[in-house]
Amino acid sequence: MHFQLSDDQQMLKSLVERFVQDHYADGQRNTYLATPYGFSPETWTLLGELGIIATAFDESDGGFETDIKTLTVIFEALGRGITAEPLIEYAYEAGALFAATASPELKTAWIDQLVSGEKRLALAHTEQRARDNPLWVEVTATPKDDGFSLTGSKSLVPSGVGVDGYIISTKSIDGSEDDLSLFLVPAETPGLQVAPYRLVDGRVAVKLDFDAIQADMARRRPGQSSLTTARSEADQLEWLSGTVQTDNGVVTTGAPLGFTAANSAARPADYDHLKDTFRPSHADFTYEAKYGLRDVRGGGRASARETVSRVAGGAVARQLLATMGVEVGAYVERVQDISMPLPPSFHSRDEVDAHPVRCPHPETAARMADRIADVKKAGDTVGGAIVLVARGV
Repeated sequence: MHFQLSDDQQMLKSLVERFVQDHYADGQRNTYLATPYGFSPETWTLLGELGIIATAFDESDGGFETDIKTLTVIFEALGRGITAEPLIEYAYEAGALFAATASPELKTAWIDQLVSGEKRLALAHTEQRARDNPLWVEVTATPKDDGFSLTGSKSLVPSGVGVDGYIISTKSIDGSEDDLSLFLVPAETPGLQVAPYRLVDGRVAVKLDFDAIQADMARRRPGQSSLTTARSEADQLEWLSGTVQTDNGVVTTGAPLGFTAANSAARPADYDHLKDTFRPSHADFTYEAKYGLRDVRGGGRASARETVSRVAGGAVARQLLATMGVEVGAYVERVQDISMPLPPSFHSRDEVDAHPVRCPHPETAARMADRIADVKKAGDTVGGAIVLVARGV
């Protein structure tokens, strides 16, 4: 089939071919791919100045009127240079989706700079368990204060480095099984963890976690079931050092990570009756035997509160290991003489967290819970064992 190009289309064809000729000669594409972005932000800006980005938007939004023939001209010319700029991802996917769904207030704040290329958005939709189902979404949005709190992760966000924001799909906030909700999340949003990695073609994608570290803290938090202490702790982390806000989101600097987690529910008086009593299966006796004194107020190095720092550090390590394809999982394998009837193996966090005991075998977990409740009622404690499995090592 032969396309007869109009004068405007012929001029556009020559413009894009000249762009490729000037910026993709002598192996320059490999130079662009080697950058942290996987492309050159400078050439992206040039595409905006040439009006190429604007072809993804309607005239009412400041774009250009285009048809299939015009798009064919553009992408045929760009394809000859195998250009690295994520025109489809930023403009034709995220940009066009934003233009079609954003509120008037958001459009006023973003649309002009998206059309010109001054700002970039990436679509965060793909999730690890989606496989071949394009509509599979597990990320949830929960009303909080005057907005929403997102929970979950997006495993593949193409060209997600260096953007100004992400369009994130979640389960419908109206509860509909057939619909999705979309949120515009600025890249600098606190709690948004961005983990870049390379694709097979050399481009860069990212994995997004929403409050990934805080999510691990929530699993440690006491007061989650009748099987644990009734004390309630928020365990909200406040980061003091070792991180910095960049164009790619919050990243570590290589300096020591410093944080605090306020003990907002300390009740020293609750421990007065233990002043002359050693708790079973606790460090009370060994601590006093070694040092000659102990803190009877419930805090100190012998308190389970001390695990806050280990959980936070482990949550950071989990994200670093994930970029190397390493997964680490743990679960309760035995409580007193009740054990799982299965050999050690890897279980997903969803399986482990399905029961408060954190045992992935439902029948065994129920028996463990009954035993703990009986022993607790008798005023005693029991021990147990965990299994930790690392795969991809």
